[in-house]
Amino acid sequence: MGSCEKIANCPFFNENMANMPAMAEAFRKDFCNADFKECARYIVDTGLGSDKVPNNLYPNEKERSIKIILEEKPDFKF
Repeated sequence: MGSCEKIANCPFFNENMANMPAMAEAFRKDFCNADFKECARYIVDTGLGSDKVPNNLYPNEKERSIKIILEEKPDFKF
């Protein structure tokens, strides 16, 4: 699997991780450059659109991403 196509413009790294480079690199390694379809931000983005991704949603919050989608679209099929 390749890298996430959204990595270059992901606001999470520009806004939330600017002062935490080690943590940002760990997230990039685990999600952006590996299993990006498991990224909570990617899940919400593809399910609802980029404007629905909360700024404070971390890549590892998959359960939260599912709740966000189901609140907006209760019949959404994953």
